[in-house]
Amino acid sequence: MTMAAASAAAPAVVPTAARAAAFDFACTTTLGQPGGRSRDKLAPIAVRIVAAGGPALPKPPWRRERRMTRETVAARAAVPRTHRLHSVREAAMRPNLGECFASAPRRS
Repeated sequence: MTMAAASAAAPAVVPTAARAAAFDFACTTTLGQPGGRSRDKLAPIAVRIVAAGGPALPKPPWRRERRMTRETVAARAAVPRTHRLHSVREAAMRPNLGECFASAPRRS
């Protein structure tokens, strides 16, 4: 086989845009790549949520939020400190320490 015959038999490299046109994709992505599935995923859902008429029902007792005062949180946080214990939640300076110490046993 001669050199000219070998080069004639090799397939030509088709540019990306020509390859996309050959596959006849319906649309392209935002990066200009073929395919539009991401556009379908981001399309708004045609479901309308309508609020029920009438007054809102009250929350059950177990669902109501019971906020703790700063004094209560400080008193409950002082108990581990008296035993020289450290809380991970306090070290992380979590804003919801009231929730962390809410389940602590109450002393009278």
